[in-house]
Amino acid sequence: MQALLAKTNPYFGYLALAGLVGAAAQFLVRQQLNWIGWVLLGVGLLALIAWAVGNPQAIRKAVGARETRYGSNTVAMVLIFAAVIGVVNFIVAQRNQTWDVTATQQFTISQQTINLLKGIKDPITIKAFFSEQAYNKKQAQDTLNSYTRYTDKLSVQWIDPVRDPNAAMQYNLTSDGTTFFELGSKRQSTLGVGESDFTGTLMKLLSTEQKTVYFLKGHKERALDGSDQNGYSQLKAALEQNNYKTDTVDLSTNPTLTIQSTVLVIASPQSDLLPDEQKALTSYLEQSGKALFLGDPRSLPSVNEVLKPYGVTLEDGFVIDPVNYVAQLGPTVPIIPDRQGADSANPVTKDLGRILLPASASVTIAEDAPSEETITPMLQTTTQSWLVRPSTRTDGQFNAASDLRGPLNIGALVQAPIKSGDNADNKKNTRIAVVGNSLFATNQFLMTIEGNRDLFVNTVNWLSESEDMIAIGPKPMDTRQIFLMPSDMNLVFWSSVVFLPAVVLAIGGIIWYRRR
Repeated sequence: MQALLAKTNPYFGYLALAGLVGAAAQFLVRQQLNWIGWVLLGVGLLALIAWAVGNPQAIRKAVGARETRYGSNTVAMVLIFAAVIGVVNFIVAQRNQTWDVTATQQFTISQQTINLLKGIKDPITIKAFFSEQAYNKKQAQDTLNSYTRYTDKLSVQWIDPVRDPNAAMQYNLTSDGTTFFELGSKRQSTLGVGESDFTGTLMKLLSTEQKTVYFLKGHKERALDGSDQNGYSQLKAALEQNNYKTDTVDLSTNPTLTIQSTVLVIASPQSDLLPDEQKALTSYLEQSGKALFLGDPRSLPSVNEVLKPYGVTLEDGFVIDPVNYVAQLGPTVPIIPDRQGADSANPVTKDLGRILLPASASVTIAEDAPSEETITPMLQTTTQSWLVRPSTRTDGQFNAASDLRGPLNIGALVQAPIKSGDNADNKKNTRIAVVGNSLFATNQFLMTIEGNRDLFVNTVNWLSESEDMIAIGPKPMDTRQIFLMPSDMNLVFWSSVVFLPAVVLAIGGIIWYRRR
């Protein structure tokens, strides 16, 4: 009998090895064991025990060997290290703390979304239809989990449309990865999984009315649907994400604008307004209208005629700022740094990052502006800046006889009581925003620097009296360009080209001196 066991014992070893390897391979591939895997595991363990019983001397020799003792110490150290890592991971998991180390806090919930979530008063049900194969399910889970940290009014249900086809049919589901937001009988859906998608859908769900932003046309203004670098197609998408409808209007054929729930954008017209258009625009503003004027270095008399009664005008000329500008593009492309000057108290710009304003005109605030109006300057340049006048000049040098010395305002907000209308009401007011730049909102520059998009959207929020939505908006996933100011270029040069090599040379000199 012993001879038989001794003869067959090696085969138990081979069988144990095959069974355990087979079970491990199935688990690694399928991430679980089916009945075949469990059978392989059982056979492998039983064969291993049989082999060990048939080889007691080999077991004792292996345990007593010096290599085994050293190996045991190593295994013990590994187990202790794994236990420490496990405890640390358990503590971290209980605290659920995350850190966003991206330059623009790309993965941190924006203040605009936080304000929206904290303002929810009624329960909202979120039904997320994601199969196990949906590639974006993890991102959707992370985003919605971060939302639930700021409100207890959200209830999230995850539904697999493959396993629950009845629920998918009930919602007329057409695409895997669709998320439905429900408030009472109201329902909105989105195929996106990012913050901008979910926040935009929540805005539509919570909104009692959808406001319209009209863009003036008929004077070669920037095209709202233009997809080239000078168009506004990305701006249109940003407004619609914030629950605004967008449209164009021609005052020559439609001189009467609806006062309620509208904002009018005059984006750098290249020809003067006709007298009837000027009259229609003036009438609109006098009856609690809301308008955003975007200018360029060449100002138009008809536009300034509309603005002048409100104490602001657009200057004819272009801004030069030799301190804060894009080093790659020159001082005609000013950068407004974070919380610059008077902007720190401005509701539109107080929390914005850098704002890029290529080819800007300045906005002049009249000293004799009506006392009943509130005029807030914004987007100030430095004291070393100046306005080159007129805009047809190309030299860019300061001329004391014609140019205007800084600091200059590239923008201003005006709030004034209504001046006409049968429905005069002390609570109603005219709101005007003027920015001496229209390029910052084009497809070329809207997403290249963090403040440009938020500047436009926040200005529209202020004009439409939606102050609760003025904040840093959700950040889209995009390719970011680096725009360096002269101070940044100096830092890069002195730190990398001069300082670091000097440190290396100094250390080498010290070592050489001590060894000579």
